[in-house]
Amino acid sequence: MKKPICANDGTKKFTYYILFFLILSSISAVLFPFFEIFTHIPLAQNEGWNAYQIDRVINPALGPLYPDPQNGLIFNNYPPLSFYIVGYFSKYVTHDVMVAGRIVSFLFMTASCFLCSLCVKSLGGKPIGIILSFFIPFLYTALYFRWWFATNDPQWVSIFFVLISLFISINCMKSNKDDRYFYICLAAFFSVVAGTAKHNELSIPLSITIILFLYDRKIFYTWCISGIVFTALAFLCLDAILGHNMIEDVFFHPRVMSLSYLKSIQVSLGWMATLYIASIPCLFAMKDKKLRNVIAIIFTVCLVLGICQRAGEGVSDNAQIDTLIALAIVIGMGVSIFPEKWQGYRTPSMILLTIVSIAPPAIKSITHLPGNIKKIQQIPAQQKRWDAIYNMISSDPRPSACRMLSICYWAGQPYTVDMFNLGQYLKLNGKNKIFHDMVENKEFGIIEYSYCSDKDCEIEKKALFQNALSNYHMIRIERRFGTFDRFYDVLAFYAPND
Repeated sequence: MKKPICANDGTKKFTYYILFFLILSSISAVLFPFFEIFTHIPLAQNEGWNAYQIDRVINPALGPLYPDPQNGLIFNNYPPLSFYIVGYFSKYVTHDVMVAGRIVSFLFMTASCFLCSLCVKSLGGKPIGIILSFFIPFLYTALYFRWWFATNDPQWVSIFFVLISLFISINCMKSNKDDRYFYICLAAFFSVVAGTAKHNELSIPLSITIILFLYDRKIFYTWCISGIVFTALAFLCLDAILGHNMIEDVFFHPRVMSLSYLKSIQVSLGWMATLYIASIPCLFAMKDKKLRNVIAIIFTVCLVLGICQRAGEGVSDNAQIDTLIALAIVIGMGVSIFPEKWQGYRTPSMILLTIVSIAPPAIKSITHLPGNIKKIQQIPAQQKRWDAIYNMISSDPRPSACRMLSICYWAGQPYTVDMFNLGQYLKLNGKNKIFHDMVENKEFGIIEYSYCSDKDCEIEKKALFQNALSNYHMIRIERRFGTFDRFYDVLAFYAPND
C-alpha cells in the first residue's frame, strides 16, 4: 500500500485544539465511571457471573472452572484467559475480584484504543487521524457501550489481542524483509490468544485472512498454516489443563437463535449514526484503491459478523464494538487524506468529518458532567441501599439464587445457579429439572428474578420455574436506582412460603 498523500494536512493548531478538547471530553466522560469502579454496585449483567468463575481460579477448592455441563445448575461457556488475568491481578494487587476485573477491563480497553491508533499510523494516517482513531472508540465506549467500560467483563481482553494481530499484519504487508514470515506467525499466535479470552472474536482475524488472500498470497499461506497449528495447540493444552468439559461447555453450549433479536441492533446503530455518515465518503472517495479496499474489508466483515451475532439471545451491543473500531480506522484514514476545507461531496472536508464523528460523545460528556458530579455525591447513599439488599439475602442461612449474580456474589452466597445459561438449555428442550425441583422443595432462602416486562423474559421464567415459584412470595421489589442507570431491570425478591 502506498502512503496516502494528503492534499492539505490542515493546521497544527486545529489538531492541537481537537486533542485538547477530546482529552477534556474524556476526563468528563470517565469521571463518574471511575468512582463506580471501587463500589459494590452492579454495573453490568455479567459481572457477578465472571466473578464466580474468577473465584474458582483463585481458589480451586470452590470447584472446577469448567464443571460437568450436564450438572443442570452452573455453566461456563467462556474460554479461560481473562479469568486467570483478573484472578492473579486480584490475588496480588486489589484483593477484590470485581474491582480487579473493572481495572483490567479499563486498562485493556485503553490499550486497545492505542493499538487502533497505531494501526491507522501504520496505514499512513496523519496526526489528526491517529488522534481520532484513539478517542472515537474510547469516548463511544465510555458514553454509549457502558456495560463494557470499566466493568468486570472479558470483551476488551480479547479485542486487545486481535488488534495486536491486526497491527502486526499491516506492517507485514508493508515490509519486504524475510522476517515478515516470522511476524505473520506472531500475528496468528495473538489471534489465537484472543480466542482463549473470547471465542467469538472473529471479525478482525477473518478480515486479516481476506486481505492477505487478496493482496499478499505468500504470507497468506503462512498465516493460515500457523493459525491452524496454534489453534490445535491451544485446544490440546486447554483440554489437558482444564479437561474435556471446557470444549463442550464453551463451544457446544445451547443458545437460542432467532432473527427477531436483530431488531435490538437499532439502539447501537443509533449511537453510531454519525460515524456511519462520516465513514461513507471515506470508503468511496479514497483515491488509493488498495488502501480503500483494505479498510473497506475490515469495516464490512466487522459490520456483517456483528449483525449476525445479534441473532443469538443474550447477545448485546458488544457485538458492535468491532464495528466501532473499524469505523475509527476508516474515519482516521479519511481525515488523514481529505483536505482541510470543503471541496464538494466527492472531496469532503477533514474538519467536517472530524466534527461529525466526535460531536455526539463530546457534547454528551460535557452536558452530562453536572449530572455525573451529582451521581458521584449519591454513591454512598446508593451503596447503603445495595448493602441493605445484600444483608437481606445473607441473613437467611439457606443458599440463594440470583438472576443478577453480582447480587448473590456480594451477599457472600455460593455459586448456586446460572439462570441465563440454564434458561437457554431448557428453552431448547433440555430435560434437566434439578433447579425446578430445588425451587419446588423450597431449598433456596431468597430468589432474585427480574420483574418480567417482555415475552423472552416470560418464556425463560416459565422454563426455569414452571409453577414452582408459586411456593414463594414476593418480599421486595426494587426499581431502577439513581446510580443503577446501566439497566432497566426491576428487581424482584422472593422468599419461600414457610
